[in-house]
Amino acid sequence: MSTISTRLDHFMDYILFVTPMNLSSAPPQATEDAFSFLLLLSGTRCVLQYILLPFVLPLVGIAIDATAPLLIGFNVLAILSIVFSLRHFWRIRFGHRWVYFLVSVAVIFLLGLLIRFDLQMQ
Repeated sequence: MSTISTRLDHFMDYILFVTPMNLSSAPPQATEDAFSFLLLLSGTRCVLQYILLPFVLPLVGIAIDATAPLLIGFNVLAILSIVFSLRHFWRIRFGHRWVYFLVSVAVIFLLGLLIRFDLQMQ
C-alpha cells in the first residue's frame, strides 16, 4: 500500500470516527447486511417519492399535506444510512471503499438538493 493511500485512509478514519478492524475479525455477512439495508432503504424511498406520493395517492383521492416533511425525513434517513455504510466499509477496509465513497458523495449531494427543493416547496 502506498504512503499516500495510507495517509488518505488515516484521514478518512479521523473524519468518520472509526478505528480499523482486524480483517480476520470482520464478518463478510455484516458488510453484505449493511449494503443490503442501504439498497432497501433507497428503494423504499424512491417508490414513495416517485410513485406512491405523487401519483397513486392523488388517484385514489388522498391528498397528503405532509408529503414534503415525509420525503425530507426519508432523505435524511438515506443520508444517515450512507454515512453508516461508509463508516462500516472504512472500519473493515473494504476493497472498493474509495469507489463507494465517490458514489456516496454524489448521492449525498443529490439528496441535499432534494431536501432543499422540498423545503422550498413548503
